[in-house]
Amino acid sequence: MRHRFSPDPSGRGPDTRSYPGSLPAASRNGQIAPGIVAIDAPGHTQGHLGIAISSGTESLLFAGDVSIMPNQVVHPHWTSIFDLDAQTLISTRRRLLDRAAHDRSIVFHYHFGEAGRFGRRGLQFEWERFS
Repeated sequence: MRHRFSPDPSGRGPDTRSYPGSLPAASRNGQIAPGIVAIDAPGHTQGHLGIAISSGTESLLFAGDVSIMPNQVVHPHWTSIFDLDAQTLISTRRRLLDRAAHDRSIVFHYHFGEAGRFGRRGLQFEWERFS
């Protein structure tokens, strides 16, 4: 069954709060279940979320549309016309890059089509894709 989004009164994009089955606001930046955490990731779209999953010493970050191409890992300030709030997205991207690089999380972005990890080379991040 397909659902339609209600128009956002601000004109900035779909109102994801009205989507049937969406997470309640209290769950948007916190634990969903043991080892599964919702991460508020605004900027690309209103209500955008990342999901972190951890078990023991391993972790995975589903970053959704925080980056749409690997070059945005090296150049986190690059945005696209599809990003509704570019400055907020840049801040979100840097925060998630830092978190995933620090935790050595496996990372999956929707548009990359592959998993990998973020590494650091000095102050710059790099995409370490799995072969």
